[in-house]
Amino acid sequence: MEQTSVHSVLKTFGEVVKVPPDFCRIIHVRVPLQSKLTLDQLHVDKRLWDFSQRLVPRVDHALRRVGLLGPEEDTTPS
Repeated sequence: MEQTSVHSVLKTFGEVVKVPPDFCRIIHVRVPLQSKLTLDQLHVDKRLWDFSQRLVPRVDHALRRVGLLGPEEDTTPS
């Protein structure tokens, strides 16, 4: 993938795989629109953390395959 938009990939290399919405979760991250909110007024969505045990090693594996993470580097959270 080279370039993405909010919900889709704009430029790709090689094969494209469409993931059905009932199989995935889209997470948006953006600059705050209400910059005056305090930390206790914000909600942190930790749902993605439920998948960390399986997700982190698989992301590490993918990053190693494309050469963005060296074989000795481990990003598993402690």
